[in-house]
Amino acid sequence: MQRERDSDVASSCRQAPMSLAASSSSSLPQLSPFHLNSCRWSWCSSTFPSSQDLIHHILNQHIRNAVPVKRADLPMLQRAEEGVGDSLSLSGMMTGVLSNPDQYASNSSNDRMYQDLP
Repeated sequence: MQRERDSDVASSCRQAPMSLAASSSSSLPQLSPFHLNSCRWSWCSSTFPSSQDLIHHILNQHIRNAVPVKRADLPMLQRAEEGVGDSLSLSGMMTGVLSNPDQYASNSSNDRMYQDLP
């Protein structure tokens, strides 16, 4: 009995295969045939109708004009791009200010000079 049901289901699937594309295409919005390819190299905002034009642009305008980088400089450049390092940390800047509080006291020589004025 179970075998008969399985064979009926299998034969009906073979006779009438389901087409998801045909049934769902009416409910989905149609895509436009025109697609722009945008260059995202640094701040470049050029757009191209085909991917081949985009590739040609990237090769000729960006890659061939790029300044070569020494292999020894790569770790330093990577840290700079990621924002990692002592030069960018606020704690490094504030230690100089907080380590010399007398330098920023209100009784500096400049304040005394203005106090002597009439």
